[in-house]
Order: sequence, then C-alpha cells, then structure tokens
Amino acid sequence: MKRALIVAGSVALAVVLTACGGSADSGTSSSAPAPSPSSPAAPAQLPADWPQELPPIPGFTLVSASGANGSFTAQYAAPGDQAEAIKEYAIYLQNNGWAIDALIPPGANGMWGFRAFGYGVTMLGAALGDQTIVTFNVQPV
Repeated sequence: MKRALIVAGSVALAVVLTACGGSADSGTSSSAPAPSPSSPAAPAQLPADWPQELPPIPGFTLVSASGANGSFTAQYAAPGDQAEAIKEYAIYLQNNGWAIDALIPPGANGMWGFRAFGYGVTMLGAALGDQTIVTFNVQPV
C-alpha cells in the first residue's frame, strides 16, 4: 500500500511538473518565455469631442491629450524656441472667433487666455531644454 501511494504521488508530481513546463525527471521547472518587445506607443490623439475651433498648433507634435465632458488638457512640443510660433497661433485664434480672456494678460510669461464657443482656454508655452512645450487647459464656461 505504501508503495502504491509513492507511485501515485510520483505520477501526480510528474503531471503537475509537466503542466507547469518542468520535467518530471529533473525536478526543475522552466521559466516562461521572455516577453516580446512591446510595440511603440501609438501617437497621441485629441479626444473625440475636443473643440474643432481649437486646431493643433502648426509645427508642433501632440505629446499627450486627455479629458471628457468639455474639460480637456493637451500638450504639444516642438524643437527650439517657438515663442514666435505661439504668438502667431494666438493671433490666428483671435482672428477666428476667440476673444482674449481679460483675466490673463496676453502673452505674459508665455500664457494666453481665450474665451469663445462655450469654452475658456488657457495656453501656456515654455522652453524646456532644447524644445518648447505648450499646454492647453480647456474648460466649459
């Protein structure tokens, strides 16, 4: 009886080890295969309900974007000092229906505020290393 239990236990152990990737005779288990390299992250996209009246800044790359229900944040980047490009974009917005927010002095410390189309928008541009980062905060008004 004792020998039957040992044989049954050995068979059970062999089944468990085989199922786990090990071999019954070695007493070791193999490790799982190394994960394949992950694919690069997909490019950032603006949320589906991002205001159409607030297009991307020409020459900048969208780095991140999030939000819903009218409240959004987006961040763009471009190489070098892009202060002039940000100013031109601010002028573009003014020429396309956006009013300067009186609470934010236009262009002071790289910040611009706009209101229109049911939104309040804060745009902040700042040099970071060898590039310029622009962050948009959009809120319903």
